[in-house]
Amino acid sequence: MSDERQYYNPYHLIEEVAVLLRERGLEPSLTEGHLGDAAAGAGQLLRALAVTPAMDVVETLDRTPKPYR
Repeated sequence: MSDERQYYNPYHLIEEVAVLLRERGLEPSLTEGHLGDAAAGAGQLLRALAVTPAMDVVETLDRTPKPYR
């Protein structure tokens, strides 16, 4: 295993899991006000896999809130 830290955006993980679930025939939906819960869970999963949850600085500054689909 590398000594170099690995980083991944937890919001990207949430979106990718939703896509995977749709491909498997499920209909995931995130209820209003629960994105923070999902992000916390995604962050925990990433940390358990030795990946540091982090967002790109530029992406964070450019980010405009969009509804989850």
